[in-house]
Amino acid sequence: MKSIRRILVFRYAAPLTLVSILLLLPFLVISEVRHTWWVYLCVFGSVMAAAFAASVWIERTIVRDLDEIRAAAADLAAGDLSRRVAEPSIEELAELARDFNEMAGQVRLWVEEAAAERGKLEAVLVNVATGVMVTDAEGKLVLVNPAAEEILGVEQERAVGSRVIEVFNSRELDLAVSRAALGEKVDVEIEMLYPRKAVLHVKSDPVTAVDGAVVATVSAIEDITAAKRLDEVRQDFVANVSHELRTPVATVKALIESLAGGALEDADTGRRFLKNLAREANRLSQLIEDLLTLGRLEAEGAAPKLVELDLGELVRERLESKVKLAVDYDVAVDFKSSGASRRIRADRRLLGTAIDNLLDNAIKYNRPGGKVAVECVYRESGVFIKVEDNGIGIPREELPRIFERFYRVDKARSRETGGTGLGLSIVKHIAELHGGTVSVESVEDEGSVFSIHLFGR
Repeated sequence: MKSIRRILVFRYAAPLTLVSILLLLPFLVISEVRHTWWVYLCVFGSVMAAAFAASVWIERTIVRDLDEIRAAAADLAAGDLSRRVAEPSIEELAELARDFNEMAGQVRLWVEEAAAERGKLEAVLVNVATGVMVTDAEGKLVLVNPAAEEILGVEQERAVGSRVIEVFNSRELDLAVSRAALGEKVDVEIEMLYPRKAVLHVKSDPVTAVDGAVVATVSAIEDITAAKRLDEVRQDFVANVSHELRTPVATVKALIESLAGGALEDADTGRRFLKNLAREANRLSQLIEDLLTLGRLEAEGAAPKLVELDLGELVRERLESKVKLAVDYDVAVDFKSSGASRRIRADRRLLGTAIDNLLDNAIKYNRPGGKVAVECVYRESGVFIKVEDNGIGIPREELPRIFERFYRVDKARSRETGGTGLGLSIVKHIAELHGGTVSVESVEDEGSVFSIHLFGR
């Protein structure tokens, strides 16, 4: 910049001398310096003002962009996985925005994958047959799946948020979960009394975080009440079979020893012993036959061989086979039919076995001079086969158990008549195999009525 010089002009009346010129020079220099500093000051002020304005603009731009990124982060944390930010004009902030958008996309992907896995897990928990119960770190229930609801007899809405002991009132179940909460793997059988009586197999495991701390427990629950009952029945069955076989075998052994010891030398005694041997052999044969029949009926996949048959004809046929037995026990047998007779579909051999067993009981557990009435009843709902006797009857307290295997009301008389204790159980299985039922009405000392109902046949 070119310096601008000013020349001050003073008018003096006195003549201009050398002295006056020397005195005038300092004023000229001072004026020039003052002008230069003023120019510098103006330039510096302008630069500072521009710098201040630029800094304010930059600051506001950065703050605005950072506020937008901060707000986007808050929205993302609140669950808005679609939230993104525009790239700012400042390169450093633009890079931050790109990183944020990439992170948000990755978070959305992770959340969607987690939601898909959660959906799969929920589908498994809803449809799995095993009960699943989950508690949090505080021991409160957070999940009870439908199978567990059915097994435990409680609704999830009522259980969630409560402790195990508060919902089920079972110290054993509460102890199993508490042990799992301490990091132990638990495998126990528990007998529940509330809300319903049941025997449960419970496996409780801890769920741990990365640092090893237990954050939850998961319990798998299986209702083994029926399995326990079946196991008890199996044990009873084995014990009963052993007992039933032991008695005739012991009798046969004793008779053989007696015959070998000289009983054969007496003709009458020998004949009597041989007759007893034949009776016990028949009893063993009948027991084995009944066991085989019951085993076939209870076998998985067992199905009747259905054919069309005349029910009245089948009943008369079975009655004819019992004439000698009825004569031996001095019992009169009568047959009648009511309703419009029609042919039915049934397994001839099995249904004949069921009728035989009912007739045997009605004749053998009767009185001398007693009566047995057999009736076929045809109705729209199906057909009934009724066997009524006026024999000794069955005590009321015994009725619920008479269809159990090896159950006898009169044990002594049953053995005398050669009964195995399996006849009525076989009748029940045959009726159920045909989709029907068997029932009994009885009054002690007055008689009994057994009915087989075959639906829609």
